[in-house]
Amino acid sequence: MKLKNIGKITTGKTPSKNVESAFGNYIQFLTPRDFNGQRYSDTTERSLSVRGMEAVKNAIVKGPSISVTCIGSDMGKTIFNKKDIVSNQQINSISDIKSEINPMFLYYLLCTKRRYLHFIGSSQGSTMPILNKRDFGNLTFKFPTRSDQDEVVNKINILDSKIELNNQINDNLLEVSKSIFKKYFPDVNDGDEDIGSYIKNYDKDRKPLSKKERSQMPGKYRYIGATSVNDYINKYTFDGIYLLLGEDGTVQDDKGYPILQYIHGKFWPNNHAHVLQGYKVSTEWLYGRLQI
Repeated sequence: MKLKNIGKITTGKTPSKNVESAFGNYIQFLTPRDFNGQRYSDTTERSLSVRGMEAVKNAIVKGPSISVTCIGSDMGKTIFNKKDIVSNQQINSISDIKSEINPMFLYYLLCTKRRYLHFIGSSQGSTMPILNKRDFGNLTFKFPTRSDQDEVVNKINILDSKIELNNQINDNLLEVSKSIFKKYFPDVNDGDEDIGSYIKNYDKDRKPLSKKERSQMPGKYRYIGATSVNDYINKYTFDGIYLLLGEDGTVQDDKGYPILQYIHGKFWPNNHAHVLQGYKVSTEWLYGRLQI
């Protein structure tokens, strides 16, 4: 069954900046920056005023719906919208989903197809991968019965809820670790030594892989980019504890701190993240130092 036969396909539209307003005014305005690993678009960076809504009224997506990023290296990221949203033109959405399809089942299904979406988008002959509205609507899936879909969703929801709880615990522990670091190293910013003297840099050992190359070597090892895992392949170039620092693109969070990934085990980093370890200090100390 094709997506276009399951529901309504909408590509987003960006209004002029003078009609955008702070979050909470009228309706959520979804951009790729809001696809940060969460299931739901409960909060977005921006929303639209009544005037903004008038400018993009043909791009309103009725909830519940599913949105997928359709341009660039982050293409294929997926999020579930419980309420009405408007997105920019880098996002395709499907709404008005038929009753025989559980919307959350479709969401999970699309989440598992990110590599395939990259392949489709990269086959358009452009240097920038693009999954247009037509190709998105022509994606074809086979669905089990609605009762089987509901059963699968119920089971996955339990696991996802546990993951989200663990993520919250990790975030809280990170804040605690920052407080402890500041307590034991209150004057760390007052010295005259360069932070670089406490860093081992392994950037020369990075070997980026194209999407085509990765598609030919699927496996269990993480292929990691500037902010997250981009793929899974059958080879690795690093094994141990490392700190990845975003090199380009989104290199800092909303609070101005650098994008850091504390990585252990076997992985393959691309060329968009600096690969670091602590020198004369632990990698954990370096992580704490860069977080304050």
